[in-house]
Amino acid sequence: MKKVLLLGASPEFVGELQANHARHCEILSTHDIDTAYSLLKTGAIELLLIQLNNNYGLNLEQLKKFLKKINRRKFKQLTRILIAANGGDYQIEPLLKLGVSAV
Repeated sequence: MKKVLLLGASPEFVGELQANHARHCEILSTHDIDTAYSLLKTGAIELLLIQLNNNYGLNLEQLKKFLKKINRRKFKQLTRILIAANGGDYQIEPLLKLGVSAV
């Protein structure tokens, strides 16, 4: 079973994914970057979804450091996707340079 890690996701987003995809993959969720890194080190995570959300937001500087760290470790199995909330005022260009695809 594939494992998906959600970082900074709202409870509504987590619930929607679990309702629609729980049969096909195991969904883990955290707002803590250190916890996310610990989970990634297990090697079992195949997809990292990072949600930039005004209400459940992540510190962008910490997020940049986190993305640099996982780029150095070469998590080859990991697909990284960034999800920005509608109407959010985010500077995602620096994050895109760190190996993240944006939606």
